[in-house]
Amino acid sequence: MKKFILSAMAMFAMTAAINAQSLVFEIDGVEYESGSTFTYEKKFLQEDMGYKKNAEIAMKLKNVSSTPITFKFKNAGDLISAPEGYERNFQICTDMCYMGDDIPEFTIEANSYLMAYGVTAPASLHINNLDGILGDVEVRYEASNVNDPSDVYTFNVVCKFIDKAAIYDAEVINNMFISQNGNGKVTFNYNFKDAARRYLNIVNVTGQVVARYEISDMEGAFEVPATLGKGMYIYSIEQNGKKVAAHKFIVK
Repeated sequence: MKKFILSAMAMFAMTAAINAQSLVFEIDGVEYESGSTFTYEKKFLQEDMGYKKNAEIAMKLKNVSSTPITFKFKNAGDLISAPEGYERNFQICTDMCYMGDDIPEFTIEANSYLMAYGVTAPASLHINNLDGILGDVEVRYEASNVNDPSDVYTFNVVCKFIDKAAIYDAEVINNMFISQNGNGKVTFNYNFKDAARRYLNIVNVTGQVVARYEISDMEGAFEVPATLGKGMYIYSIEQNGKKVAAHKFIVK
């Protein structure tokens, strides 16, 4: 019986060793093992230049095994979900920035970080958002041990693109963003935490309320029936007489 237990323990240890991931991402001093998800908020103003709306997440690539290992990224990231209107455009930066599938292999010494010129390489993940689409973008990254197909590291990033000017009550709203369909048509996408009578108000730069609509369901998309002229507006969500969300948007 003891021999059986010892044998089972040995097999378990061997299996754990075989399935152990040797690569981790380290962000802000925290190590994220394979299968982890990192949530990041990127705030910007709608009038910011395009590059200021891009998310850049600084990280370190670490080999936690006792041997040097050569890794290979599958690509610069797979888009899992995104708000309407967002276009896929991701980069991974190590010694250089790479897009698509054109990412070279890299070797990390045992129990060490990816190095460049004698110092820890400043690696980073880039989720580009030139058009300034608000909402959550989820991207999955995958890197594998070149010499061991079972040693695969996966990591998800959920980037929350938020307008700096937004007034946002997190106790009321799970998600709120807008998309433009062209010709002045604007769609509001929303997800509230509970049911209530709410109103969507749209105000122009002079303070005039140009549209007011009732929203009675918890989740959905509401297209503004009126055609808005080009320019800047402010939308607000009103619930029980209280403003629970508001921010600027531009009709182009």
